[in-house]
Amino acid sequence: MFASTTFDVVPDMILFAKTVTNGAAPLGGVIVKRSIHDALMQGPPHLSELMHGYTYSGHPLACAAAIAMIDVIEQENLIDQVNTLSPYFEEAVHSLAELEQVVSVRNFGLAAGIELRAKDGAVGQRGFQAQALAFKHGVLTRAPGDTLVLAPPFITTRSQIDQMIDGFKKAIQETT
Repeated sequence: MFASTTFDVVPDMILFAKTVTNGAAPLGGVIVKRSIHDALMQGPPHLSELMHGYTYSGHPLACAAAIAMIDVIEQENLIDQVNTLSPYFEEAVHSLAELEQVVSVRNFGLAAGIELRAKDGAVGQRGFQAQALAFKHGVLTRAPGDTLVLAPPFITTRSQIDQMIDGFKKAIQETT
């Protein structure tokens, strides 16, 4: 479920959101090492330790959506599906590196960042333009600055990846 397990790393803290409810309800979480938890639990007895919640903390709808999503991930073997599809996605997304507007392509699993060459004196404008053009070509992305982010759902097919990459390629080539 987390990159840390793939890389055999034990992080001090993991923050998670989005996938846990498939975006059906807002929910996020924090997992911390026992040593961090224990250090935070040394406060005065009359105060809440590790207070990390607000109005909608532990909201029943969001929690139900999370439990249902985790069940679907497990029952439909979606992590195995992602692991099987990832090499195909990696090859497809890295094919964009041949475009002159592309500075670099990075990915892990079904997530990728395609960094575009910034326009002279207009950092972020090429990314903004490419994001709009990608939408026109049927690909939903976001572009923090000049980097296009592609993160297809776990249920994506090879043909859908081909469509995404084709749309991205057209959008990037059409930037000025």
